[in-house]
Amino acid sequence: MKKNHYSIMQLLLALLISLSFTACFPNPNDRVDIPDMSDGTGITIGKNAGKIISSLKGSGDYTIVVQGSVSTDDFTNIRTAITGLSDESAIGIILDFSEANFTSIPESAFMNCSKLKGIVISEKVKNIEKNAFNGCSKLKSFTIPSSVTNIGNFAFNGCIGLATLKIEDGEEPLTLGYNNYWDISYYSDQKGLFRDCTIESLYLGRNIEYADYNDKSSEVPFYKYGYSAFANITSLTTVTINVPEKVSSFMIGIYAFKGCSGISKVTFTPDTNWSHTYYGNGINKESVDVQDETDAASILKSTDTYYLFWNEN
Repeated sequence: MKKNHYSIMQLLLALLISLSFTACFPNPNDRVDIPDMSDGTGITIGKNAGKIISSLKGSGDYTIVVQGSVSTDDFTNIRTAITGLSDESAIGIILDFSEANFTSIPESAFMNCSKLKGIVISEKVKNIEKNAFNGCSKLKSFTIPSSVTNIGNFAFNGCIGLATLKIEDGEEPLTLGYNNYWDISYYSDQKGLFRDCTIESLYLGRNIEYADYNDKSSEVPFYKYGYSAFANITSLTTVTINVPEKVSSFMIGIYAFKGCSGISKVTFTPDTNWSHTYYGNGINKESVDVQDETDAASILKSTDTYYLFWNEN
């Protein structure tokens, strides 16, 4: 009884605060735990997050800090609340799951949450299922923790506002699905997982692997669509590529940056022992110099033709 009573008191307190601070709205990085809401800048509510979101009034960006175990039903409640905000509403939602306990973001968890502007996930998360953020058009930035090993198909379809993407350093490869509808040829568009995004800045700290497209009705049934993960994102200008200390080899696949004509600044760490080749198995490699940012940009854009490799020795 005490636990239920405390949850109700939290809910009532948060509702009062959300109605009282009509001129003072939370900033994306603020966090204040309930019951200490002295500056009115954040909400920590656990499983009541969906109810809190539905109750928000006024305008501005609210940070919702979700703690504890999060079930599939909890994700559904949060999604229903966000998609239920009126189109005319000037409210934006930032979700902080950094202290929450779950290992997978379910399929379609935040699909069409157009009011979702930011999200933080914990190092406990291993999978981001397909369509997870499909239609989150106002999502501005996203960090993929090193714990995540798989991202499903169409996970970022329609994320047209995503400008900053960080794939954190990790020893395990990250497997990406595709964002390629069946009427688009593999050769013509290379519509990779992030194709709909308007990424301007990318940090890549992991080897990437790619999901097989295995549609037997296709003329090209066994190609890996993920090779084009960032292809044709013309907004992309700045790329940072970092090989983690315990990784002995690193590869950037052919087509990965095909058509990224806006890339102008690229930083490789380390900036030696890089080579490229026409062949995915690494034969006939030729050394390339990536120490100059401009030269490095040209080399990265050449992945419409080459595979790019780094080896420790």
